Amino acid sequence: MDKETKGKGTTQSGSDKNQNKKPNIFSRLGAYFKSVFGEVKKLSWPTRKDLISYTLTVLAFVALFAIIIGVLDMAFEYGIIGIQNIPSVVTPTPAPTAKPTPTPDPDATEAPDVTDDPDVTDAPEGTDAPEETDPETTDEP
Repeated sequence: MDKETKGKGTTQSGSDKNQNKKPNIFSRLGAYFKSVFGEVKKLSWPTRKDLISYTLTVLAFVALFAIIIGVLDMAFEYGIIGIQNIPSVVTPTPAPTAKPTPTPDPDATEAPDVTDDPDVTDAPEGTDAPEETDPETTDEP
């Protein structure tokens, strides 16, 4: 019959446990789809003529709004380009300045070799650069 639970003073029968238990997932899914199909049978479907009419109406509105959005997009694009090409009246153009002189590099270890003598060559040894000769020591007559 009734069992007493320890410490609570309430009773629970074996049949109450079965009533609180949910049915398994498959039986619940089956009941759900059965009710869905029952509702679908109650629907009134449009005729073929109505379906074609509704479809053409939707396609016409989609095309109309695509054209409207395309025209607005082009108008805004030309407007932005026009705004960007407006000459600046508020900001004057800066005057040309002289070319700045280069500052010497403090990390440079050697000064650049600048000579005005065209007879002096800076070719490294072992190359086909002409050798320097002293005009006083030549044996030519």
